[in-house]
Amino acid sequence: MSSTQQQGVSNLLKRLRPPEGQALVWWLIDMQRGWLAQIIAFALFLLAFRFIFAWSWSMAVAMLLSMFLHECGHAFVFWRAGIRFNILFLFPLGAVAAPINQEENARSDELHWNTISWLLQAGPAVNVALMLVGVVGQNLSAAPEISQFARDLIYVNGLLASMNLVPLWTLDAGQLFKVIYSSLNEQEDTVVTGALLVTSVVVLLFVLRIPGFVSWAIIAANLLSRLGWVIFLFFFAIGILNKQAHDNPAHAQSKQAMSNGQVAVQVIVYLSLVGLTLWMFAGAL
Repeated sequence: MSSTQQQGVSNLLKRLRPPEGQALVWWLIDMQRGWLAQIIAFALFLLAFRFIFAWSWSMAVAMLLSMFLHECGHAFVFWRAGIRFNILFLFPLGAVAAPINQEENARSDELHWNTISWLLQAGPAVNVALMLVGVVGQNLSAAPEISQFARDLIYVNGLLASMNLVPLWTLDAGQLFKVIYSSLNEQEDTVVTGALLVTSVVVLLFVLRIPGFVSWAIIAANLLSRLGWVIFLFFFAIGILNKQAHDNPAHAQSKQAMSNGQVAVQVIVYLSLVGLTLWMFAGAL
């Protein structure tokens, strides 16, 4: 390779590398804002779902539609809060509803944590609603194509909802429990964590039918048939323990902090979304 070609490759790699100090997500957002970039991102997602994941066209379209509507849920709260935003397909990460620039992003960081909690829950709530649409469509439609699309809608929204409802990393529920614990003092953190862990254990015992003192063979069968519940409850427990452990007690004094009543509402809404998701996606108890 000649020195001119080497220089050209070097310049290309520099353009593809995030600028110093710029987060990867914002770099991707800046790269993919234009309408042409969005068409390309949409096409790449569609082709990846169809030929890499080997999904049907119906399931691929259902996933893209659900990704977009999930972000519409977040965007609705941005709109209500007066934050200007864009909804983008962000290949290869997914879709995103993001403030239009860093200044608007800084304004969104200053929102009351109750508003931020609704923002974080709005996306999974849309996925749960789409699963309900899928259940109704599957039961009412006589057309096989519509019934298949309804089943695909349940499946892909179950994936999106359950993933975003696990309180880990920077996923929706991970951020939700960060602001929940930040709004509480250390004693209240412990009470909430204890209550949630006890609830998880009770649900797990019910899933496995252990309170009925049935045989180990039946417990094993229930474990296999309700594996989605077991896996979710396991990661849920890890997630809330991790979020509590990394909480800064000083945050409870912030003007952005939620009241205990607001925290209670957010936890109830979250648990309702989890219950509906697992009921439709992982199987009714």
